[in-house]
Amino acid sequence: MSFSPDQVLLAIVAYLSVLFLVGYFGDRGAIPKRVVEHPATYVLSLGVIGGGMASNGVFTLAALYGHHYLLYYLGIALMFLLAVLLLRPLLRLCRVHQLASLADLLAFRFRSPWVGAAVTLAMCATLLPLLALQIRTVADSIHHLAGGGLDLLPGGGPRDGLALLFCVIITVFTILFGTRNAANPNRNPGLVAAIAFESLVKLGALTLLMAVALGAVFDGFDGLERWLREHHAALGGSAPPLPAGAARLLLLLFFAGAVCMPHIFHMAFAENSDSRHLRAASWGLPLYLLLLALPVLPVTWGAVAAGSTLPASFAGLGLGAALGAPWVSGVAFVAGLSAASAVIVVATLALANMCLNYLVLPNRLLRAAGDSGLYRQLKWLRRSLITALILGGYAFFAFLGNGQSLPELGFLAFSGTLQFLPAVIATPYWPRANRIGLLAGLALGLAIWFLALVLPVLSNNTAG
Repeated sequence: MSFSPDQVLLAIVAYLSVLFLVGYFGDRGAIPKRVVEHPATYVLSLGVIGGGMASNGVFTLAALYGHHYLLYYLGIALMFLLAVLLLRPLLRLCRVHQLASLADLLAFRFRSPWVGAAVTLAMCATLLPLLALQIRTVADSIHHLAGGGLDLLPGGGPRDGLALLFCVIITVFTILFGTRNAANPNRNPGLVAAIAFESLVKLGALTLLMAVALGAVFDGFDGLERWLREHHAALGGSAPPLPAGAARLLLLLFFAGAVCMPHIFHMAFAENSDSRHLRAASWGLPLYLLLLALPVLPVTWGAVAAGSTLPASFAGLGLGAALGAPWVSGVAFVAGLSAASAVIVVATLALANMCLNYLVLPNRLLRAAGDSGLYRQLKWLRRSLITALILGGYAFFAFLGNGQSLPELGFLAFSGTLQFLPAVIATPYWPRANRIGLLAGLALGLAIWFLALVLPVLSNNTAG
């Protein structure tokens, strides 16, 4: 049972079109202001942190390590539960001094545009695995939906063609999302509304998959309990337990990612319309993450019990295929598509603005007649940067091939952004910190990250 390529591509375009319309109506005021600026909308927009890891990658963690998959959600939730210690001081700085990105924050704190440029370059490098994760989530999902026989690039594998086609589509929609307002690209109420909508879609899709697993596979909670007694290995997988040190490290990685990743920083600070909303997020986002985490184990177990042959990361697709229910596979695909597309849109918009401010404009003299000509040039520069960033993520994805799982790509991205956490903590709490120490620490940390984590991955792929 498989979908045709035309059906899958039509579904992608249809979903992204709906997302764009929500953003468009949000910008135009068609959605009431009290809805767009409601604390619940702000909290849901922060759900962008749940990208391909939340919709697909954590299923592999659940299959291997059981309840330890919760470390992903706990690390993020912990940052917001402790918002009064770090997030509120940062928000106060960002609002008073109109800082829209991590590069802005650190360049202001350490009084150096070189810091902003260094942070921007480092952020682009560390976010390549995250973009590759989102691209792979969608490309592999399409590949499985199409029965594994869809090949768009004769010179490469099917996934390469699927990924490239998805990148072209998402690039167009990202440009439509983020370059309509050249004068003020850092405030976009329509984007907040669209990402909040995406978070609801993702939560609804995963909850529906859980209901299908419990009802159609186990016939209720009693059936699930009986199945677990008979298949005790499914509780934690056949792999050895996750060591305590590794568990603490993962918790730290996800804790750091909740403030250092550009898409979360952008939604938490640049798009914050009321400082009181962060107070709601301090309990609202952990609640949302709890709801997002609930379906993971039932869907994972349901796919195994139903006889799915797909990898654990695509448990929802496998559940639908095993049950002979195409609509279930469609729901799982929408969950992954919504999660991945939201991360790509927001992360590339934030990164494009950082690159424009710290890498392009300081080295390029704009010549234009009047404000309209200047804004036109800025708009096209931003569009070019968005395209280059997405294609960079695709190139990283294509080079890696099938060598890494979705969680491994996620760990690679989160461990890279961990290098920014000391500077973020030093901003409100260490007045004596200086830019030399920041640049030296960032350079050393990124060198260790590249040599210890990235280089072995690249070497293994070349050797393979």
